[in-house]
Amino acid sequence: MNLNLDASTTPDRVRSEILHEFGHVLGAIHEHRSPLAQIPWNRSTVYAHYNSLGVDNDWVDRNVFELPYPDSEIDADDDNHSIMIYRYPSSFTTNGTWVNWTNDLSARDYQRIALIYPRAQYAVSSFFTNNPNDSPMQWESITFGISPQQPAPLQFAAALSAIDMDNRDDNLRVRTEVTDVRTDRYSVGVGSWGNRIFYNGGVSLLRIPAGDPNFRIGTITNAAPNSYTIRFEPPFPLGVIPNVFAAFSSIDSGDNWRGAIDIHTTNNAQFDIQVSTWGSSNLWSTNVQWIAYPSDLPGVEMGTFTGAGGATDTYRLRNTFYNTPSLFTGFQHFDIGSNHNARLHIEATASNPNEINWTIGTWSTSEIWKIIGIFLAISSGG
Repeated sequence: MNLNLDASTTPDRVRSEILHEFGHVLGAIHEHRSPLAQIPWNRSTVYAHYNSLGVDNDWVDRNVFELPYPDSEIDADDDNHSIMIYRYPSSFTTNGTWVNWTNDLSARDYQRIALIYPRAQYAVSSFFTNNPNDSPMQWESITFGISPQQPAPLQFAAALSAIDMDNRDDNLRVRTEVTDVRTDRYSVGVGSWGNRIFYNGGVSLLRIPAGDPNFRIGTITNAAPNSYTIRFEPPFPLGVIPNVFAAFSSIDSGDNWRGAIDIHTTNNAQFDIQVSTWGSSNLWSTNVQWIAYPSDLPGVEMGTFTGAGGATDTYRLRNTFYNTPSLFTGFQHFDIGSNHNARLHIEATASNPNEINWTIGTWSTSEIWKIIGIFLAISSGG
């Protein structure tokens, strides 16, 4: 580590030097030495500049010109905003390009470090029942093992992703929950209650290590149409404005089946959430799964998609992912006709780091007027 600091160094330069040198400690090389940067150096000018600072041409070759990786190196992309790039004026290049000092890590710096030193691993999975339609059920659960065994029980989020239910008594009544969470196993179930005919269901699951500092997770239970204030425990640091994912994990609705969740007034300590319905619909009770995380957290992006039954499309991710993310999926708005069975399956999948494909599936005579799906694209390595 080589900190070129003295009493006259400005605070911004101190920060830049420290971050740059600790980048080396973590294994990062100089960004201007990436083969893909292809900087057209004016070598004689560069040599003359560094010679005037007391270093020889061999030092310049090693630290500026030499390319340590072959052109096929996967991570050798060009990032002029990296903390690891040297400042150079336009006189250093034959085409007049230049780079100024930076005193912060770029988005790509965060992604690279996350790839080398992954944060606590997040896992996305799903659970679907597969019962024949002549054998309706009330509840089905399954127990999954966790390997290796964890030092503390994990945190789980669960959201409904599929429903196949009879319209008996004009009542849509379905729920999912994760139970019996231990260090080596957990159970997840989906079904109905009362005298209702439920055929099959699906659940999207997100698993987060205990004590993860980036996420707050909770469930609002037995929520009728109303506004609720949810406080984060613990609060996020001052200045952090979190994103809040919210989706239905339980629905008890009558007449035409309609419900919506809207997030309002989010700050580092709390957020307001509105549960609503409209028209002649009755929304007697819901459970809402919510997840909050810092809006600038690398490797995580939240988005929504909207359509009627049968809709499908592509969503272009705004953030840069350097591996294909997993998708935790639910829905935050539903408008389903009650004259026919409720048959719904929402799905969002990523086949590459840049976009997702989403589908609002239905079948037979079901009337899916409108669904707003919501997803978290999440990757431990960015």
